[in-house]
Amino acid sequence: MTTFAYRLRFRFVTGERLRMDGAPTTISVGGRSFEVGIEEEYSNSVLAKASSVVLEAGSFATREKAEEFGHTLREIVHLAGLCAGIGVDTGRDRADFGVNESALREAGALPPHARLQPDLHGIMIYPDDGNSSLFRASGRITVKQSPQQLLGAVEELSGPPSVPRVVRAVQLLNLALVNPESPAKIVLAVSAVEGIAAGRNWTDEQRQLLEGLADNVHSDSLTEVELQEVRDAISKLFRLSLRQSVMRVLDRNGLEHLKSEWDDLYAKRSKLVLKQASRAPGASL
Repeated sequence: MTTFAYRLRFRFVTGERLRMDGAPTTISVGGRSFEVGIEEEYSNSVLAKASSVVLEAGSFATREKAEEFGHTLREIVHLAGLCAGIGVDTGRDRADFGVNESALREAGALPPHARLQPDLHGIMIYPDDGNSSLFRASGRITVKQSPQQLLGAVEELSGPPSVPRVVRAVQLLNLALVNPESPAKIVLAVSAVEGIAAGRNWTDEQRQLLEGLADNVHSDSLTEVELQEVRDAISKLFRLSLRQSVMRVLDRNGLEHLKSEWDDLYAKRSKLVLKQASRAPGASL
């Protein structure tokens, strides 16, 4: 049985145009040498004026090992895009274009053993046997930003954040950086902070105090039904609000001075969302 290694190809889009001149041809990530390519972004999306960066390495023993490394690499690139201040869109591992291999073989344009790999926006794993060729469209743009800071950050970062909510926040902040629409930037950035704060709970001492309050509700002027309504209302406080969670995050990171600014920003975000919704076709407020 024929055995072969696998190659990992990772194409992501940057939030700004990159200069191709002077870019490194290889970088080292996790002890592996990756070939670097900067390509012209041809997509009709909002990132059509950006650039594609391609990182490629071979000799992975199994597809599973390549996929595992690719997952880590994607999160490293997310963090690097944020550190570089340009943002990245790492895609969903889908092809922008495709080609009919059968038709090409019937026309004699593609040998029987050859493969045409789609140009995925994201991570692609394929056999490292020399029989694969890449199919992609072409385009022309002018590139401006130096890639050194982005690629340097990719090399320096040893791994992705270990906390899932932080991983998601980094992804959202990257999307905020690459998105050209100001309202979307604000909504995504605020959502990133909310995501970090979400799901937090009362401390044990706070919970005991709330439970004690509920147990000690007494009044001679209220009926038992009315007293139970008060106890139930106190019990509903057992869930920390999203604002309280954000305030706690600010406190624990020495950012108490930003509390009032967060409240102002959140109020403006809410008005912005309401304004955008009122402009939507068929909106009724």
